[in-house]
Amino acid sequence: MPGYLGVSTVRGRAYGNEPLFFTPPQEGDHFAFSLATGDFNGDGAEDLASGIPDDDGVAGFEVINAGAFVVRYGVPGAGLASQSTLFSQFTSGSPDPQREDDQFGYALAAGDFNGDQIDDLAVSVPGHREGFFDYTYGAVAIHYGTPSGLEPAASEWLVPHFTAGMVPAAGRGLRICGQDLATGDFDHNGYADLVIGCPFSYIYYPPDSLLEEAGAVIVLLGAPGGCRRPTRTSSRSLRCRARREIRKSRPRT
Repeated sequence: MPGYLGVSTVRGRAYGNEPLFFTPPQEGDHFAFSLATGDFNGDGAEDLASGIPDDDGVAGFEVINAGAFVVRYGVPGAGLASQSTLFSQFTSGSPDPQREDDQFGYALAAGDFNGDQIDDLAVSVPGHREGFFDYTYGAVAIHYGTPSGLEPAASEWLVPHFTAGMVPAAGRGLRICGQDLATGDFDHNGYADLVIGCPFSYIYYPPDSLLEEAGAVIVLLGAPGGCRRPTRTSSRSLRCRARREIRKSRPRT
């Protein structure tokens, strides 16, 4: 009726930051800072991934703001499971050890990068540091989906500063990548493509003018083998092509 606000009963449930694998909830963890959904085990039910970028890890072995994420798998006909699974760089076989302020799980994006009909998950690590001067380049880990769920340790580790074949002097270039992630099938070939936001990146425009924090976007195209890292000096590989699109804008702070 006009002038009245309708009220309906909504079926819902809240999920919180819970202790998992000797990883107790702590102040400032920022559970659910990022979210992504996908069918990570191919059973037809969507699963929920929740990022915890400021998680300090396993009790007694804390690494400040190393980050983590959890997945709560969907059950056909029942909804999300009551138990969730924890993922972090502390896991054996991780392509890169956890470090302070990595913020693993800052951004999440799901898509079928290798075309096996099971969704995969891209996980950003914007605080990843690398090189002699320990510059903060940022990285992205890809956990591929399997019939039993996401692989415990990522099998792909992408550092966009090098993935795009761009190795500028003095560490300038693609920096703090992974502030945001997105997926889409941009070439309509049936494979999800991955977009990596690098809003704090330096660019040369024109070639002899350095623009600080102008921003950049990396697009990695999916293929049968998944989204693999090309060589540092090439923007193409048999399994994945990297394209850099520059956007002049100020980063959000």
